[in-house]
Amino acid sequence: MISLLTVLSLIINFLIAYNLNKIAYISNIFDEPDNKLKKHKSRVPLLGGIILTINFCLFIFLLFSKLL
Repeated sequence: MISLLTVLSLIINFLIAYNLNKIAYISNIFDEPDNKLKKHKSRVPLLGGIILTINFCLFIFLLFSKLL
């Protein structure tokens, strides 16, 4: 059961990460380089933490809904 939940979470995580740039462009959530502290040369989407949080919450929700 846990392996199925893990695979499901990975698939959802991949789908969200694959569309990350599209979501970032729609919501205009980027980190702009300022050539002082930031090393990147172009705009970087700031949605990586949201993907991990959604994936973790989904995994916990599915795990506990199956156990109850």
